[in-house]
Amino acid sequence: MKVYFISKKNSERSSTTARLFEEACHTEGADFVTVFAEGASSLSLPSPEKGDAVLREATGSAARRVERSLLSPQVAHLYSSYERSLLSYPASFVIHEKLGLPIIPTHYINAPVSRTAVREIAGLLGFPLVLKIMGGMKGVGIIQVDSLEGLFSLTDYLCAEEKHFYIRKYVPHGYAVRAVVVGSRIAACYRVKVGTDEFRANVATGEDERGKREVYHCAPELERIILQSVQVMGYELGGVDILLGEDGNFYISEINFPCDLSIVKEVTGIDIPREIVRRLKEKGAAILAEANET
Repeated sequence: MKVYFISKKNSERSSTTARLFEEACHTEGADFVTVFAEGASSLSLPSPEKGDAVLREATGSAARRVERSLLSPQVAHLYSSYERSLLSYPASFVIHEKLGLPIIPTHYINAPVSRTAVREIAGLLGFPLVLKIMGGMKGVGIIQVDSLEGLFSLTDYLCAEEKHFYIRKYVPHGYAVRAVVVGSRIAACYRVKVGTDEFRANVATGEDERGKREVYHCAPELERIILQSVQVMGYELGGVDILLGEDGNFYISEINFPCDLSIVKEVTGIDIPREIVRRLKEKGAAILAEANET
């Protein structure tokens, strides 16, 4: 079996993740093949064979186009179906809200921004509120806003820069949970303590990052919410971020697919890339078995 790994050039995160998956493939007896999204064309891409797998680490439209080109009904992947792999879904909070899952109250505004709309959203959410700029990682682009004047100034700037963003309610919390779902189970889970002078749980504050993280065992209700949040998105892999509110409630912050796996093993001791490769091998074997029966 070959695992075609869609990655980005000159990316530290991609290089780290690629190394983890290359090691996992070697351990599980699979061939690891890197496919870079940049500069790829339909003529330059490889042709996966029946029972091979496609795994996308890179984000963005170029990587998605490469993924769709490589996938077929005869190739293993981490979507719930081949048909799902071809579709583009809205942000997870949109689907989760419609299905009654516990999200952070969130609103988006399409540019050009109306100050009337901004004022109305601020009135619904109250201050402080949180503005999240799309595309950031590890807390970059998540901004606490404490006044209407500051919100107007920030939204004006982001629209001028053609940045996509949404506005959400500020949820007081001392801890956040990151759960990694593989297939139909939570493969690893840890809790993160919010740092001093900080409201973002995924940001280093100069303290030992590993000292802020600890293995976490989910209560049955939280486990159900986490698994359902990934399932309804049509994924078989997801990094689910949950805020443990000071009011005693759970709040889904977001789902990351693909997700950063660089620190999961050092916190939990669980080799998630190996779990993922095993899942892909199971799906590839099922594809071959079905083909042999027909």
